Amino acid sequence: PYADAGIQCMDCHEPAAAGKASPMGPERPDVAQHLFMGGNSPEWLNGAAVVRVYPQTDRASPGRTLDFQVVVVNQRAGHPIPTGSTEERQVWLHVEIEGPEGKRYHVKASLAPGDSEEKRYSVAVNRPAYRDLGEMMGLEKFEGIPRDALPEGDRLYRKVFLNPDGEETIAQWFAKRTDVFDNRLDPLEARLETYEWTVPEELPEGDLTIEASLSYRRLPQSVADLVEIGTVPVIEIGKSQATVRVTP
Repeated sequence: PYADAGIQCMDCHEPAAAGKASPMGPERPDVAQHLFMGGNSPEWLNGAAVVRVYPQTDRASPGRTLDFQVVVVNQRAGHPIPTGSTEERQVWLHVEIEGPEGKRYHVKASLAPGDSEEKRYSVAVNRPAYRDLGEMMGLEKFEGIPRDALPEGDRLYRKVFLNPDGEETIAQWFAKRTDVFDNRLDPLEARLETYEWTVPEELPEGDLTIEASLSYRRLPQSVADLVEIGTVPVIEIGKSQATVRVTP
């Protein structure tokens, strides 16, 4: 849609400004700035996508199921989110509910009966993965590292790369298949996520706050720990809240 509107990649990533293209060149009104703003810029990521929470009711009862939806819209990127080295980039949706007593509950994304087998790739897990990294590094008896290093059950937006052994890899040069699964957020796409949560029996009367946040990290922290490059910043892209009243 951005190409159809005459918007080029350079319009965002290399915005024009007055200046010289070289010290000896003439002054120009529209020199492309080689800033390459994108996932390396928190300011650029903030608001690249928006998140909205939509409860199916404004009332909930202890012991009953609360249904709600979260809509995620890629509103500002002219390409899928995430992009670049997609095998290692992480974008995920985290949902929590805060009860009237102040306790917070993690609400996990689920797989519906009709979902494809490949959709399991879209749910965060911390089982051992990326064993091929250990082989490349010459590590003996390496069983892998946590795949996502995220709260298990969060919804991931990603593209999967598989190595020659059919295992997930973040080694782009070692990938044999890249057509297995891709649920990244396309430009101007609105993605609808559906959640169910059972209201605890012991919950007192009061307000429930449903909070959904979309975040970005350029590399799983478990991989960063393995190669000893320190803490990978988590950048919040968008957040939304909605309130539901708990009544007997």
